[in-house]
Formats: sequence, C-alpha cells, structure tokens
Amino acid sequence: MITGQNIAARIVSEFPDARDAVAEVIEMYRQDVVGPAMFSYVSVGFFHPVFDPAIQSNDVARIEQCYRFLEELLDSPDPDIVDAAVIRVVPWTLGPEWIDATRRFGGPLLQAEVDLGQEGRPAR
Repeated sequence: MITGQNIAARIVSEFPDARDAVAEVIEMYRQDVVGPAMFSYVSVGFFHPVFDPAIQSNDVARIEQCYRFLEELLDSPDPDIVDAAVIRVVPWTLGPEWIDATRRFGGPLLQAEVDLGQEGRPAR
C-alpha cells in the first residue's frame, strides 16, 4: 500500500533509476509528505523519469511495471496520492500514444477512470 509516508521509498524500490528524481522532490519539500508534495512525487518522481520514457521506448516489461504501480497509486488510502495520480498521470493514459497500452495493461481502477473519460465526464 502506497502512503504519503512511504511513497518516496516505494518509487525508488520499484524504480531504482528514479532515485535522483525522487531526491529532487525530497529536497524541494523537505519533510512535507502531504498535498502538493504528492503531486511532485507522482509527476517528477515517477511519471516523467519512468513512465513516459517507458512508453516512448516501447519497453513492454517496463510499461507493465509502470501500469501496476499506477494501479497502486490509484488504490492508495491517501486521497492526495489518488488525486495526484488522477490529475498528473491518468490524462496521459487516455492520449493517442498511450490508449492501446492503457487498454492492455491498465488495472481495474485505471479502467474505471478510462470509462469515465470516454463518457465525457471529468475523471474525478
């Protein structure tokens, strides 16, 4: 389970190459693990250095790993983490470069967001 208290460690544990990006977020927010920091962990620590490059390089194993991690973010008991994932990552997964991978690898929580997006309603 990903929480505000363990998000940095979970990103680095799952994606060791994101260590520098996560360290940048830690430096930016110091000990703050709420609200705006979650948006940075999700985008600066995970999406930009890990998920987007996986899609761009068509690294299927890495893409699957990223979608599993995204599902964990969406399943977090911390509403700040869920909001950050929905706002900073989910919209990308609905785009033309991503939608095939999203349909193939997205878990049930992401698929629910996709269904909301296809109905023309905002995803959350």
